[in-house]
Amino acid sequence: MRSGNIRVWQKERTLQYSQDVEGPNKNRSYGLRLWDRPDEYPISKVNRIVDSVKSIKGDKRVEEVIGKMVDEGSLGAERLFVGKTKKGDVGLFIRDGKGVVRIKTSNTLVHSSPLSGASASSK
Repeated sequence: MRSGNIRVWQKERTLQYSQDVEGPNKNRSYGLRLWDRPDEYPISKVNRIVDSVKSIKGDKRVEEVIGKMVDEGSLGAERLFVGKTKKGDVGLFIRDGKGVVRIKTSNTLVHSSPLSGASASSK
């Protein structure tokens, strides 16, 4: 997996640009994300928790702790995504406080070839 991230945060909001390529088919995603984060868990506190667990228990325990924090809502929710998903959807996705998509404007890429041009179907 290859990825790149740029993060900017202020209080409970995090703005992130990311791009990821993973899997044998090299599924690629990229875009801007806006996260709504709870005041009780600033990014510095999350980093301390993860570093602490890593140093004592290892990666498997870190996954468990992060999973628990996600379930509790401690890490917040992605509220906005503008970009391309690994499924090929390119668009704007606005989510509610629980991360459920409420507004979606996208085009799904069907075929892309430099010789034939790109064709897309709208959703």
